Amino acid sequence: MNASITSTDGQTVTIAVVDNWEREHTITVDEHGYIETHETADYSCDPADRTPEADEQLYQARRYARHTLAEETGELMVLLGEYPDLLDQVAGLVGELSDDRFEDLFGPLMQQFRSHTEPDVEPVIEVPDVDDKLFTYYTQILGFEESSSAGVNTRQQFADALGGAFVENQFSKSLGGDASSGVDFLADVRRVAQERGYDLSDLIDLTDLGTWFCRIDPDSGEEELLEATPVNEEPVAAISLPPIDPGTPTEFRRTLQHHLLCQARDSYIGMGVEPPEYFKVLGHGLPLMTQRYRASECYENYHDPDAPVSVWDPAKQFPK
Repeated sequence: MNASITSTDGQTVTIAVVDNWEREHTITVDEHGYIETHETADYSCDPADRTPEADEQLYQARRYARHTLAEETGELMVLLGEYPDLLDQVAGLVGELSDDRFEDLFGPLMQQFRSHTEPDVEPVIEVPDVDDKLFTYYTQILGFEESSSAGVNTRQQFADALGGAFVENQFSKSLGGDASSGVDFLADVRRVAQERGYDLSDLIDLTDLGTWFCRIDPDSGEEELLEATPVNEEPVAAISLPPIDPGTPTEFRRTLQHHLLCQARDSYIGMGVEPPEYFKVLGHGLPLMTQRYRASECYENYHDPDAPVSVWDPAKQFPK
């Protein structure tokens, strides 16, 4: 995938995308990250004339255009909580929360999950009746407040720790050792940060913007927050999981970190890019991508923690 911004008028940005199959797209994105126009001579304009593979290739081009807008302008929120590096940072910050702060933020969600398996636990959210065949889940939307001590130096420290852990893992791999991924890689980042005298918790304070029961609409394929109130703040990330056994608080913390890394994985795959090594993890990530994995034969079952996966590069999953 390759893309560049070709023009901007203040409210919209036009981006030229060349996809994994060397087909050209001209995509216009507005200031909020919404696709306004998508022109290409290499795919049919009529969805009825397109194969499932072609639909996914168009979808990837659009997501790559939005990612390019975020990368080149620094407006990360155009990805609405789906920017991979930011998800990576949030996963790291979840690991840095004190036990009390973790309980404040995620205790209600943990209680909601427990209410599905423990009759004596009261639910925090009353669940409406929905078709059991639909993909349903809970979404807790997270915002952020920049810590009073955060600044350019703190952000550089995080990037330095991230880079240091990555270099260590690549060196270990080159010598025939094991490279960590997922939550284990975040533990390496934390260790490197501590060795260099950094405190990752100084970067961002996470805030709870609300939790809702959600589903994927079977007709539109879009996400629906059932009985939700408007969220007026920009999300930095969202915990979006079907009912699970949360286990202990320590286990639940690790589950949430893993889930956020799966979302970062989905962000890469959804825009046609092979994820970095430490994002090659299995499990539920972004709900819309989970639904695509479930409904389409174009992808491997990345949402299934027990699935055998042989291909991580989206360019190798479609015929030329």
